[in-house]
Amino acid sequence: MQKTKRIITNSSNELANALGLTSSDALEIEIRSALNHKIVEIVTKKKLTHAQVATLAKTSRTRITAIMNYNIKGCFSGLNA
Repeated sequence: MQKTKRIITNSSNELANALGLTSSDALEIEIRSALNHKIVEIVTKKKLTHAQVATLAKTSRTRITAIMNYNIKGCFSGLNA
């Protein structure tokens, strides 16, 4: 079995570079992460339930739960240009 080389990155640019992505991909990673963090921060501060946030955002509770758990794959697809 071949050993996997571990790479440690400290920024979205380093992560993008390690994955062979562009600097614009790195920026997208950073923006999505910041947006997700801010959403979680606001929901927590206001003590809203996932169902309340889903109603306010006109989306599913499942999507809000994914965002709150930082499982954002596909959650921000509306941001794509």
